[in-house]
Amino acid sequence: MSPKVAILLANGFEEAEAFMIFNALKRVKIDVEFLSCSNDFEVLSYHNVIVKAHGLLKQKNTTLYDAIVLPGGPEGTVNLGKNGDVINFIKLHDENGKLICPICSAAIKVLGKNKLLKGRQYTCSGDLFMMENDGVYLNKDIVIDANLFSGQGLGYAYKFAFTLAKKLGMDEKEVQFQAEHIYLYDI
Repeated sequence: MSPKVAILLANGFEEAEAFMIFNALKRVKIDVEFLSCSNDFEVLSYHNVIVKAHGLLKQKNTTLYDAIVLPGGPEGTVNLGKNGDVINFIKLHDENGKLICPICSAAIKVLGKNKLLKGRQYTCSGDLFMMENDGVYLNKDIVIDANLFSGQGLGYAYKFAFTLAKKLGMDEKEVQFQAEHIYLYDI
């Protein structure tokens, strides 16, 4: 059975991160869904692109995925971080040892803001790490600490996705083939 991943979308999400991660995971045959974190299937991205999600978080709030991805975006991460359904969904997955995967500002503006880093090591974009002290910041492309899997930002989205695919146990040859095909680097 293929691993299941949910990518959480809130108005203002960074569309390039969300779609690059979605694309890479689908290429290695991972079951991926965009979940809208509002009452509407349509979500407005950071650059004002309307995206139709596969489902609503409110309808999937007790579904356990193997990983949940939190894309960045200045407004998107603020909206994720203040949404009680999102925070409860993250807590459910964290308590069950599932992968929590923030990229860019999501580690700070969603997890850190809500004290969900819990002393674990993480990475994020720029100097956002200075905003919170709930975790231990490392200046690396990707940081994995227990079930927290964080990425620095948009420039690392493909590396983030293909590394996540390997972490989820996908065939390493297929992951490497796809990485070389669209990313041009070893994972």
